[in-house]
Formats: sequence, C-alpha cells, structure tokens
Amino acid sequence: MIAIDTNVLVRYYVDDDHAQHTKAKRFIDDNEVFINNIVIVETFWVLTNVYQLSRTKTVDIFNHLKRLSNISFENEVVFARALVEYRDSGCDFADALLGLLNRHYGYDTVTFDQQAGKKLGFKLL
Repeated sequence: MIAIDTNVLVRYYVDDDHAQHTKAKRFIDDNEVFINNIVIVETFWVLTNVYQLSRTKTVDIFNHLKRLSNISFENEVVFARALVEYRDSGCDFADALLGLLNRHYGYDTVTFDQQAGKKLGFKLL
C-alpha cells in the first residue's frame, strides 16, 4: 500500500492536465492506496475553491472514492459521517470532519464559530 498526495487525488478527478490525469488514474486504479485526513481536507478545499465544484458534485466525488475497493482511509467511518453531515446540515466539511474526529477520540470541540456550534454541536467560547 502507498499513500498519495493531494495533487494525485485531485488529478484523478480533474482532467485539466491530461497527462497528469492519466498518470493519476492509472496509479490509483492499479494500486492499493492510503488516503489520510489531511489529503481529504485539502482535496475538498481544492475542488470547492479552485475548481468551484458544487456541494453535490463534491459529495458525489467523495462517495465514488469511498466505493473504490483498493482505497483505505485514515478513518473511513468518520470520513463517511462527515460527508453526511456536510451534505445534510450545510456545514463546512472540514468542521464536520474535525468535530467528528474529536468526538471519535472522546473529546468535545470548542470554537468561536457560531454556525459550527449550532450545526455541529460544538461548544462556543
């Protein structure tokens, strides 16, 4: 198994550099791949901020990624739950992931972000 960087995962889904897209697709499709939480959050940010993909399209991409049998995640259950929170509550994906990771490890999340507090149950300072 080998871990990939954000740019490889982005190129797997975005074909704005065809040579890199082809290499990323071949590599990911032909290997056992590990994706950590930082790569997930960075990929989300690139897809929504650089490529301006919609909430629905971004969720579709990540759901496709979860279905690939050769992909392993740092914490697949938390990742899947964060996608549902993001899709259903309209919260920020990174906030959902970090809050659910904290909860997974038995911690509450404290924030100044009123919206995250309301949507995700974070404690407000």
